[in-house]
Amino acid sequence: MPLPPSLILLHEDSDDYSLECTEPVTLDAFNATDFINEYGRKLNKEQLDEEFPYTI
Repeated sequence: MPLPPSLILLHEDSDDYSLECTEPVTLDAFNATDFINEYGRKLNKEQLDEEFPYTI
């Protein structure tokens, strides 16, 4: 899913990411709950482990 131009995904640490605005935005203009409900998906632990394998 491509991000809108007003958002950027930052890789902060080995496994930490944050979704941030590239310009000031009002809560009415960007509703994070609506964004997650539209583009997000729920994974249980097994699905997460299968799709994003992680080893220490």
